[in-house]
Amino acid sequence: MSLDRSEIKKYKESTQFQVRKESYDKIMRENPGKYPCVIIKGNRCKYNIPTHKFALEGSMTVSCFLYTLRRYFKLSPKQGLYLYLCDTLPMLGAKISELHQRCSDEDGCLYFVLTNQEDKGAMSV
Repeated sequence: MSLDRSEIKKYKESTQFQVRKESYDKIMRENPGKYPCVIIKGNRCKYNIPTHKFALEGSMTVSCFLYTLRRYFKLSPKQGLYLYLCDTLPMLGAKISELHQRCSDEDGCLYFVLTNQEDKGAMSV
């Protein structure tokens, strides 16, 4: 995951800290109950994300967010999709508001890294 961290670093360096912080604070003021999140494509991820900034409902769970992403990419059950936060996979039942309290960056944003994995061994019945 260290290479993916460099992607987060590149993203952060592209915009000054104060500008990011003000932008994320504005999202939270204008959208009560929503939290700013950024999804950064991992080095080996084959899926492209047209928009990488999101304002997610605090009550949304990680599994619900993954389900939404899976539908967007039209993935089959054999295709894996993973969201890393702080170099770990967050629990699927964790709410965005809880993750924001524990893992948000200094600028007030959650930085997710998106990765994928194909299931090479399909089960035969």
